[in-house]
Amino acid sequence: MGSSTERREGDLDISQPGIRQIHGWIRDRSNVSIDLVSGGAINGVIRWVDLQFLAVEPAAGGELLLINRDAIVLIRGGI
Repeated sequence: MGSSTERREGDLDISQPGIRQIHGWIRDRSNVSIDLVSGGAINGVIRWVDLQFLAVEPAAGGELLLINRDAIVLIRGGI
């Protein structure tokens, strides 16, 4: 039986600088701009992140958007 601090395959690795930066934006409720592979962009506040998705509250209002992390090209914070 493993310890509770053991990292299991498939866990979100919070030791990675990119994940720590995203968590900082979530904590601070920072506005971000997310560029997508499709060429589009989404502006808003990241609410949560998991292994596959970011949940973004759009700046224009409306329901949360779930963005597949594979569809993201660039995230700019503090916009």
